[in-house]
Amino acid sequence: MKPNGVARWALGRAAGTLLVLVVVTVLVFAATEAAPGDAATARLGPQATPGTVEALRAQLGLDRPAPLRYLDWLGHALRATSAPATRTGGRWAS
Repeated sequence: MKPNGVARWALGRAAGTLLVLVVVTVLVFAATEAAPGDAATARLGPQATPGTVEALRAQLGLDRPAPLRYLDWLGHALRATSAPATRTGGRWAS
């Protein structure tokens, strides 16, 4: 069955919207990755030892490759839940 003009238009619009959403999420994730520092150094402060920072980075998953962190980040965004790296002591970071 061939899609008629309206169905074809709707499918095209949906595909275009999905593409824009993917590009925007990649750009937002890349911008947060490019920012100086990370959640581990922000949480522990400047007096933290390198070993402590690395241990927290591993615990938060910040030592994993960027594509895997992106998929986790996207999953949390779609479920509207916070990722472990954005939480502080069980409460939302402010």
